[in-house]
Amino acid sequence: MAAERDQKTGEPGRRRYSQDDVDAVLVKHKAYLMRHRGGIRASLKMADLSYLDFSNSDLSEADLTGARMIGANLRNTRFHGATLFAADLSGANMDGADIMKSDLRGIRMRKASLIGAKVMESDLRDGMLFNSARGELTPLDYEAGTASDARSINARNADLSGSKLSNAFIVQSDLTDAVMRGAKFIRADMSKANMTGCNLVGADLSHANLEGAILHGAIMSQATLLSTNLKSADLIGAILDAVDLSVANTDNARMVRRIETLTLVLKQAVIDHVLWIESGGREGQRADFSEIDMSGENLSDLNFAGAKMAFAVLKRANLNKVSLMMADMSFADLRDADLSYSDLRGINLSRATLSGAKLVGARIGPVPIEGATISHWPSKLDHARLDHCDLSGAELPSADLEAADLTHAILRGANLSDAILLDANLTNADLRGAFLNGADVRGAVGLPRS
Repeated sequence: MAAERDQKTGEPGRRRYSQDDVDAVLVKHKAYLMRHRGGIRASLKMADLSYLDFSNSDLSEADLTGARMIGANLRNTRFHGATLFAADLSGANMDGADIMKSDLRGIRMRKASLIGAKVMESDLRDGMLFNSARGELTPLDYEAGTASDARSINARNADLSGSKLSNAFIVQSDLTDAVMRGAKFIRADMSKANMTGCNLVGADLSHANLEGAILHGAIMSQATLLSTNLKSADLIGAILDAVDLSVANTDNARMVRRIETLTLVLKQAVIDHVLWIESGGREGQRADFSEIDMSGENLSDLNFAGAKMAFAVLKRANLNKVSLMMADMSFADLRDADLSYSDLRGINLSRATLSGAKLVGARIGPVPIEGATISHWPSKLDHARLDHCDLSGAELPSADLEAADLTHAILRGANLSDAILLDANLTNADLRGAFLNGADVRGAVGLPRS
């Protein structure tokens, strides 16, 4: 795409807009979107709009080709179908912005904030503006390059599903809990990015660089990892169903391990752990199964109170009536596990994946603490995946379920009194007979209307 030069200076034209100028343009653009008489589509190609306020505006279908919007306030701004080809949004605040199905090729977003933004089905592939002079085309900015530059962005909770990010630079960015289902990251540079808890189901990461990336608890099921560089990446707690790691570079990557003599190790660990509990820590040894794959194991009726099981894999494990009081099971994979009637008081299940697990009658309330600054130690299930779980009759008083996924969960007769359900998702959850007295439900979705 070519940009015309200024006839006097020979340089690309770039008009500096004031806030009043922008406000006038937005009024006419709003009329255009409403198809009212006098409405004019916003055409801000090559404009300098840096540090101006566009918050809560509707810029759908606007032409912002090559616009400079450095440090602009774009909170909750709507860009449906807008053209932002080769625009510079470095340092801009785009929290909550809606940028669906937009042309973002060659865009710059260094150190921009996109917390909770929607960027679904947008095009962030290569793109460069050219100057036209005497029939020749020359790059407008040699230093910018052709690839979209999103280095050091903060895109926590952003939705990039189905977007095209091939060849994009997303180095050292925060993509925690971002949704990137089916996105195209072919040859993208995502080295050292924090992708904790992100959803990469079906994403294409062929030839992408994820060296040193953090993928704790990331869902990577059915992702394509052909020649993907995962050297020194942290894949502890990642869900890798139907993923072929043999075609990727996993040198020095951190992953869970399976112990060949696990049955014998478990028996000795139980003996040592019980002795550790009974002696108040003076004898025996605290059980530590962190980062161990124990899928399908039978741990029913055992006492692992206070055990270390962070990042453990316990898929389909039998944990019926087990005692895990005050145990650390953060980021654990407990999909389809049976934890019915278990003692989980004071447990840490922060960011654990319990999809399809059975927790019928489980005790997940607080633990009283004597002589401490707090009177009770609450159970932590913040950001946990509890979708399709059976929590019938479970005791969850004062439990921390902030941002937990409880979609399709069965909570019939469950006690959620005084629980923290901030931003929790209870869509299609069965809450018949559930107790929610005193629960903090601010931002929660899927609750029945009172």
